[in-house]
Amino acid sequence: MDTTDFGDKTIVERYQKYLLVNKYFGKPAFMNFIDEIHGLNILDLGCGTGHFSRDLTKMGGICTGIDKSNKSIEIAKGIEGKKKLGIKYYCLNGANLEGIKSNFFDKVIIFQVLMNVPKENEIKNIFNEVKRVLKIHGEIIFSIFHPSLIRNYRDNLREIILPKDYNYFNNSINYKAKHLLTDFSWMEFKNTHWTLEFIFKILRANNFIITGIKEPMPKKDKFWKYFKNITKVPHYMFIKAIR
Repeated sequence: MDTTDFGDKTIVERYQKYLLVNKYFGKPAFMNFIDEIHGLNILDLGCGTGHFSRDLTKMGGICTGIDKSNKSIEIAKGIEGKKKLGIKYYCLNGANLEGIKSNFFDKVIIFQVLMNVPKENEIKNIFNEVKRVLKIHGEIIFSIFHPSLIRNYRDNLREIILPKDYNYFNNSINYKAKHLLTDFSWMEFKNTHWTLEFIFKILRANNFIITGIKEPMPKKDKFWKYFKNITKVPHYMFIKAIR
């Protein structure tokens, strides 16, 4: 089983409705984790249709968005053509940022992307490329599914379905995840599992220094009935590291 095909027009257009948990909890929490970006060069790696790039630009960042899905970039460019925020979008695989300047970006943002990368070498190459395009003392800020979520589990927001041969300590295992969208329909994704140890070893191999880890908890708001279980089974882990 491969990861979700975001090159598929139908999948990309449906994903435009966005995950409820990302829009109303994950994205705001991650924005707070990023800190000040005004006037900084920001790379949104795995930008999709540009949700994060647009918000980062509104916060004062000078943004470039890259994604390997041509359809996603097409939509992002279409929105940019109307809003004219000054965001540059490129259809590129994060594992090969050909044409992107070395030592250029102050921060590289990767929100909920790594589970869509199916191969170990591709993950390693992504971090290699991030190191190359970051300035000295530049920062990578990324999110992953919290390890405690990766088990057979269901609530009214998400469902994780693991294969019978699943073992947390084995990397590159595929599994299914279903998530509630903002229109309250469900969408199924095909993800790949990576251990924390594997991710941390890649960071260390590229001489990144971890400066922050956050396991965000939701606040009581109008979506509390959907998010309250996140206080028991965390959804995200946010990580910061400097080059």
